[in-house]
Amino acid sequence: MKHLKSILIAGVFSMTTASIFAQAPAFDLKKGTVKLNSGHEMPILGIGTFYLSSDQAENSVYWALKAGMRLIDTARIYGYEEGVGRGIRRAIKDGICKREEIFVTTKMWTSDFSNGDAAVDASLKRLGLDYIDLMILHHSQPRNDVDA
Repeated sequence: MKHLKSILIAGVFSMTTASIFAQAPAFDLKKGTVKLNSGHEMPILGIGTFYLSSDQAENSVYWALKAGMRLIDTARIYGYEEGVGRGIRRAIKDGICKREEIFVTTKMWTSDFSNGDAAVDASLKRLGLDYIDLMILHHSQPRNDVDA
């Protein structure tokens, strides 16, 4: 998984209040970022792309980047990583931003968990990017729990 900066396993777990605060991420409100436990900084303001068409995703991402947002969130299951990637590449081509200034998150669906490398490679191909900043294990249906 050389093309990933971070992986987040989303799930339900319990922690004591003291341990939650001991492990709380460091927010830098002046820079508008949060430092992840991997050491990478992630913007705290961005755009999510759920429930859009591919063309809407492309244009929404493009205009969000033009407005100064640098966090882009999508998922394979949404069905339009290609559109998100087009919006990112268009903004880069137009000189709005550089790839290294953008934090891209996407998610692999539960059916992809058994072959994470292939899921990452497929998302990279659909996005048309060289790397993903954060891959989240997408699991919105606890009744269908699977091992990751």
